[in-house]
Amino acid sequence: FGSKSSPWVSSTCIFKTLDQWEHKYPELVQRIKRSIWVDDVLLSTDTEEEAREMIRTLAEILASASFPLGKLVATGDGVLRDVSESQRLFPLMEGRPDIRALGVTWTADDNIHVSGEYGEVFQKTAGAETKRTLARAVASVYDPLQMLLPWKVGGNLLLKEVWELHQKVAEERSISKVAKALWDERLPEDLQKKIAEWKQGHEQAVNLTMPRCLKRPGDKVI
Repeated sequence: FGSKSSPWVSSTCIFKTLDQWEHKYPELVQRIKRSIWVDDVLLSTDTEEEAREMIRTLAEILASASFPLGKLVATGDGVLRDVSESQRLFPLMEGRPDIRALGVTWTADDNIHVSGEYGEVFQKTAGAETKRTLARAVASVYDPLQMLLPWKVGGNLLLKEVWELHQKVAEERSISKVAKALWDERLPEDLQKKIAEWKQGHEQAVNLTMPRCLKRPGDKVI
């Protein structure tokens, strides 16, 4: 680990292991493949017994390639009653505090919300907005579940507007549109106002909460 290829190597080995077990557990293997991100797996079931069986099977599959299953956490403690303490992320008797997973926070009441850790970028700071500060703010929104997509698109559109402006400025000055001076140059007042309004949306974004399990009556949890 440490090289750029490490995540790819890890994922490839895990998927190769899953392929070798697909003939025995075809449905489960397909579910795992849809629910794995590098070395994290997020799965849901209808019952605790199904969850316990899924854990046992997944542990068997991964153990065959010397991938120990660990840091397990579940909505209900009953799911982990057959799991050794060394495999649990938290002791059962202490309950489960809010935890982070894939850029979102999973709360004890089984809801998820966006992590506010990147909020410092959006706090009111001294100095005018530049293309660099706007690009940094847009890039800081880590949202793999796309919960904030409508809001983040607004930032991308502003960044597009800045690039179009600097294309014209570069032509007028006979310089490159990627010149360092343009990255750190104060943006026009109309854009300053638009960026400030977009950044204010961050306060609402970090307060967004939704149930982890979304389904219609009668649907199976997948």
